[in-house]
Amino acid sequence: MFSKSIRTAALLGFALFIAGCGSGSKTSAKLTGKVTLDGTPIQIGTVIAYSEDGSVAGSGGITGEGTYTIMDAPIGKVKLAIVVPADNEQPAAPPAAKQQPAKDTKKPNENMESYLTSVKGLPPHYRRADTSGLITEVKQGTNEFDIGLSKKKRA
Repeated sequence: MFSKSIRTAALLGFALFIAGCGSGSKTSAKLTGKVTLDGTPIQIGTVIAYSEDGSVAGSGGITGEGTYTIMDAPIGKVKLAIVVPADNEQPAAPPAAKQQPAKDTKKPNENMESYLTSVKGLPPHYRRADTSGLITEVKQGTNEFDIGLSKKKRA
């Protein structure tokens, strides 16, 4: 009798645990998209999501194709900032050990130069969520928000 009660309690606890792991967090969701500068994909940097109260809620790296994914963007109104290396900064290159041979014929420094060129001239107001003008509404589940940036000065 005692072992049957323990077994029942354990099964009930496990069922509640599984039910709680279901659809994910109710306070955050996935935000994905593409970042372009005057129509050309940005190839390096980070997209940072801030909740309405201004706290950092999530971030995602920008890939060589210009895409980003933030796994923990807050639900509701979200302000975004784009952080990229400054024109005079050189991001750290990946360690040489255990690298696979590149499929293209460009040398690593040429690839890095291409990445840096893709963000050259990005206006500094995009680096701050309160000045970027990048705002979206995030709902439960997966959300898509493409970010089109411009080098032109805002009025």
